[in-house]
Amino acid sequence: MDHPEHSTWVIAIGNQKGGVAKTTNTAHIAAALGRLGRKVLVWDLDVNYGLTSHFGIPPMAYSGTFHVLTGEREPEDIILTHEDPDIELPNGVHLIPSSRDLEKLDAVLSTNDLFFNQEILLSLLRGYRIKGRA
Repeated sequence: MDHPEHSTWVIAIGNQKGGVAKTTNTAHIAAALGRLGRKVLVWDLDVNYGLTSHFGIPPMAYSGTFHVLTGEREPEDIILTHEDPDIELPNGVHLIPSSRDLEKLDAVLSTNDLFFNQEILLSLLRGYRIKGRA
C-alpha cells in the first residue's frame, strides 16, 4: 500500500485491563519509528502517567493532557521533545505528558460545561502532516 511521503498514521494502543504491556509496547514502537526517521507523537492519556514515567519525565513538572483536554493549553505548546532542556526522549519521539491531574477531568469538564473537541486532535495531526519527518 503506497502512502504519500507526509501521510499521518494514527496508531492507538489501549486495553481496559492493566498489565498487558500497553505502555511498554507504545514506548518501543515509538522509539523504533523514531529510529527509522519518523516523527512520532505519543499522547499519554493514563491517569497513572505510565508512559510519561517510562520516558523519565516527572509527571507534575510540565503541562500536559489535562491542560489540553480542558482547553487551558494548546497541544502544540506543551509537546516535549528530545530538544527540550533536561528531556531525554528518543530522537523523533514527541510526548504530551500525563499526570494525576486527569483524576479531576470529569469535575472540571462538568463545571465548565465543556466537552472534548475533536478539532484539538485534528489540528495537532495536521501539524504533524505538514512538518513531515523529524
